[in-house]
Amino acid sequence: MLKSIIKISCLSTIFIATVPAFADDYYHFETCKEKVTEIEQKITYEKQQQKQYKVEQLEKKLSYIKTKCQDTELQKGYQLKVNHKQVKVTERTKELKQAQQDGKTTKIREKEAKLHEAQTELKAAQDALESFKKNVNSN
Repeated sequence: MLKSIIKISCLSTIFIATVPAFADDYYHFETCKEKVTEIEQKITYEKQQQKQYKVEQLEKKLSYIKTKCQDTELQKGYQLKVNHKQVKVTERTKELKQAQQDGKTTKIREKEAKLHEAQTELKAAQDALESFKKNVNSN
């Protein structure tokens, strides 16, 4: 029993410590303008490599992005992630309160770890949204 508590604590600590480090990788902060630039660079590269099929695919993608991409829609996606993570924090808080009422220390520790994990994910989602907003405003 004590071993499982230690394992959970260690794994939770490791996960919580690494989430912020991977937030930039998980959340891709591209605005529509940045997406266009990235695809144009890929097209240039593929032309140099003489890969016409890939060039054609990328040009279709570029055309689609130029006509359909809207930063407001991308921002809604980031906001949805924040909302989802907020719901998760609320659920984890309720679970922790229930465990505290039951008085089981193992359950309390597990629920505290899950709540902390959810809070970290929420913070990462909020940071991603703010970073995206800054990128939009700087373009």
